[in-house]
Amino acid sequence: MFSPFTCILCFLVGVYLWRKAQNRPETNMAISLLFMFSIGAGLDFAMSISPDRSTGLIFAQGVIFVALVCMGMIFYLSMRQLPATKVETLLRFRYASVVIVFAVATAVALTINEMGLDRWGYNVLPSLGLTLAILTYFIYVVLSIAVLAYAGLKSDDKIMKRKVMMIAIALPMPLIYGLTTILIESLSDFRFARPIMPGFTIMVLLIAYAIWRYKLFIEVPAVAETKPLTAPRPQAQTQLGRTYLVESKKVTMAYELLMDDLSKGAHGLIITREHPEMVREAWGLAATPILWLASTSGRDRIDPTNLSILQHTIVEHLRRGERPIILMDGLEYLLANNKEEKVLQMVLGLRDEIIVAQGKLIVPVDPRTMEPKTLAFFERDLEIVMHGE
Repeated sequence: MFSPFTCILCFLVGVYLWRKAQNRPETNMAISLLFMFSIGAGLDFAMSISPDRSTGLIFAQGVIFVALVCMGMIFYLSMRQLPATKVETLLRFRYASVVIVFAVATAVALTINEMGLDRWGYNVLPSLGLTLAILTYFIYVVLSIAVLAYAGLKSDDKIMKRKVMMIAIALPMPLIYGLTTILIESLSDFRFARPIMPGFTIMVLLIAYAIWRYKLFIEVPAVAETKPLTAPRPQAQTQLGRTYLVESKKVTMAYELLMDDLSKGAHGLIITREHPEMVREAWGLAATPILWLASTSGRDRIDPTNLSILQHTIVEHLRRGERPIILMDGLEYLLANNKEEKVLQMVLGLRDEIIVAQGKLIVPVDPRTMEPKTLAFFERDLEIVMHGE
């Protein structure tokens, strides 16, 4: 009963997350994890109804393999909650980590060789293989909870702390449930049909609640910069107190200009149509605030139609930091969602604020995507930096 329910539950939660969340590594890993859990529950059900012992053993080994791979994925997701420098270290060794997780899961799964048959079907009997599987699961749980506790202590975000707490509570549920059933069975004649699967069901229900209530894996967590930035030498030199229109087919040059200033101690702000985590990973950024131009509501997002909020946010940044630098990537998107004169008026207003604050505004644009007349308006009032690529 619990196996089919858990299989369907994991699949539905995975589909919900896939529809609600944005395309980023952490979310994709969480979706894959839920689908893997769904497969594991399906294999558990197949094991219980197997026609013979040898077939049941194959499914049992599959259940153990999937369960341990899932725990490796959970440990990886836990590590993703750490400060940026530690996450970057993890990303450098991600391929080796995948090999280790799969190797351990395979080795432990192949040690499963004792099967029993009761009125509920085939199940794994207590053996060395099962002991190794439980021990490996326990190690993953302890490591994951330790990492989550550290991440929660380092974060000032109350929602982040609640997300971490929900995951930390959910992870040991299969072990707690299994130990509870063993204790009850040792003290009475009552026997449980599946001593572990209901624990996984409880764990998935808690994770599903965290996804629904606290937008777990849906919103991008805030991170902190803890190391100096390095940047390639830009192909053009810029000055404070100027607003630059960077005309290029790609945004690379605009980001190189920004990175050059950040490496010299400037305080940056990025406004972009791209997902913030993709920008952070591409340019090695962690503390530099990134605002996402998106029509959906959420933290660190600005509706492209709300130009007054966008302008106010930029002005506040100019007034707070020393040598403030702003990269506003998404001019075409703003023009598509607002009247042309309002966008131009906002940019000109920002240009004046830039002069007063002795900051710098970098506006990348692909000239192929704009009407010549519209482009000419911006070229007339801004400093032009041109690049062919």
